[in-house]
Amino acid sequence: MQGSKENFNRLIFIGAGIGIAPLLQILSESILSVGKIRYAHNAYFAEIEDEMDLKAGDGVFIQHLYGDGWGFGTNTRTNKEGAFPASLLIPGCGIPPTTGAKFLVLNCVHSLADIIGLQEFIPAILTYPDIIEVRHLVVSKTCSDHNLAPPLVRGTLMEPVPATSLSDSDFEPARAEYWESHPEAAVRRFGGVVRFGKLDSQIIESVIGEEYDRMEQNAEMFGGAEVLVCGPNSFEQMVYESLVDELGVDHTRITLIPPNTFANH
Repeated sequence: MQGSKENFNRLIFIGAGIGIAPLLQILSESILSVGKIRYAHNAYFAEIEDEMDLKAGDGVFIQHLYGDGWGFGTNTRTNKEGAFPASLLIPGCGIPPTTGAKFLVLNCVHSLADIIGLQEFIPAILTYPDIIEVRHLVVSKTCSDHNLAPPLVRGTLMEPVPATSLSDSDFEPARAEYWESHPEAAVRRFGGVVRFGKLDSQIIESVIGEEYDRMEQNAEMFGGAEVLVCGPNSFEQMVYESLVDELGVDHTRITLIPPNTFANH
């Protein structure tokens, strides 16, 4: 993989299991940007005491991003700390429509309990819904255990507190149909819409095909889509063949990333 991970702004990512880890790193650097300075594209006037005013063009050093679309940081112009709507800041990948930025994610897991990255997915998708779209493809409607930590949200005077915790009932088979038919609820719980099934070429086409075609139509203006695939060898091979043979994706646009070697790229 060449260049900075912040260079991705039209990205399709297909991962399985821990293969989603590279995407979480890209989100952290290109969209969430905690520990970096990002600039406001519009003004904001504080409504309560723990918020801060922003003018368009103000730099904000981001200290926290929460799982409810808010952040906490320092205005570099006024040197004041406070909360702010995170969507007011321009992410590293830029904002549509001037950049055509789009991240489409297909995350393949065995059960809902195997979804990782809520701390990245939920803030990213709630802050920039026009930029990032996450689809969780889940094989099994049952799971014996879960370990999903809730994301942090704003508390009194910005003390971070856990969002509503996931309960055992959220993982019951009878609940699966609810998550699949209520995408907004699934986004807030799991950081993306939920679909049950096994990955095959038809699912790849239904999830990826239309968006890839849309990106290619705007390739002259914004550049074409980059497709990253990360997972076990058999998974990567199946996805690669489906993309090239079924969807006609240019093989030079596809990068296969072994999960354990991503840190070296």
